[in-house]
Parts: sequence; structure tokens; C-alpha cells
Amino acid sequence: GWDNINTNGSARQVTINGQNHSLKLSSHYLWLTASTGTNTTGWHITFENFANIQAANKTYGLLGIDTNDPGKNSVEFKNVTINASSPITSSQANYNVTLTGNNTINGTLTGNNAVAYAHDLEISGTTTADHLSSDKSTTGATIFSVSGNATIDSGAKLIINSSAKNVAGIKFSTPGQLTVQPNANVSITLGDGQS
Repeated sequence: GWDNINTNGSARQVTINGQNHSLKLSSHYLWLTASTGTNTTGWHITFENFANIQAANKTYGLLGIDTNDPGKNSVEFKNVTINASSPITSSQANYNVTLTGNNTINGTLTGNNAVAYAHDLEISGTTTADHLSSDKSTTGATIFSVSGNATIDSGAKLIINSSAKNVAGIKFSTPGQLTVQPNANVSITLGDGQS
């Protein structure tokens, strides 16, 4: 099921501070309709200071945003731990995703899924992402699936680890650009196959 937010023109900045608690939505998700945005204003939703974030809806993750302009809306994860057995963000990749502060992502996906889908992806601060599946023959899974561009900011640190076969660190669903800015640190250790 889902919770529908459809108040006209209600899009704005929202910060949800977990104060080191957990957020588990099971198969439920938030759905933000197109009417909530305006021509100039989209959503910027920050999930901050969560000890454990879990979502189990395989299509929308925590939330879906109905929009014709993916670049106008964004979701930020700041100082969180994500334990993902299904995508944490919408597989429609219709909003930007930013990771700031210190984040840990533990993904146990199999098949053609991603831990996080994004239009544009930005990594700032330190993010460590581990694909934890014990299935060494996993195919098609990826940590980040991006339909626009990906940027690792100056001074940022991105660490991606997986021992399963055919798991990608960052995969582009359409032609995109990966920019690693000066003084960024990227370490990607993947298994055999189509990594």
C-alpha cells in the first residue's frame, strides 16, 4: 500500500531526522503526485540520522514522485545506515539522489535490481556500500543505477564492495557521465563477470 500526498503546490524542503532510530516501511511507500510540484518548485526530502532504513516495495522504495522533470526533485540521505533487500529509491529513477555525511549501505539484492535508483547521483562525504549476497552467481544487480549523471564531489569518499558475480557498482541505464572531482577517493572492488 501507499500514502498519497496530493495537496496542490505543497512541494518543498523536508527533513526527517531519525535521531538514530529505525525507519522500516515494509512494502508501504509515500506517493507524491505531480500536482504537489509547481513549475519552479520540486521536492527536496532529506532522511537524516537513521540507524537503520529499510524499504520492501520493489518499485518505489521509500517514496515515488510523479513528475515530468526528474531534475527538479531530490532525495538526500545524510548520516544513515541502509539495509536493503529491495530498492531504497524508486526504480523509475525520476528524482536526484544525494548522499552526504557518513553513510553505510548494506545491500542483499539479487536479480536485475539496484540498491538505489537515481536520475542524477551525487556522493558527498563518505559512503560505504557493500553487496552482501551470499549468492556468488548473482546477475544484473547493481548498487547505484543512474539514468542521468553521477558525481563524486571533491573530498568525498566512495567505497563499493561485492564478491558476487555480475554485480555492478554504478550502472547507467542511459548514456551518462561519471565525474570524479579532484581530491575525491573512489574504491570499487567487485566480483567476476559483468561488473
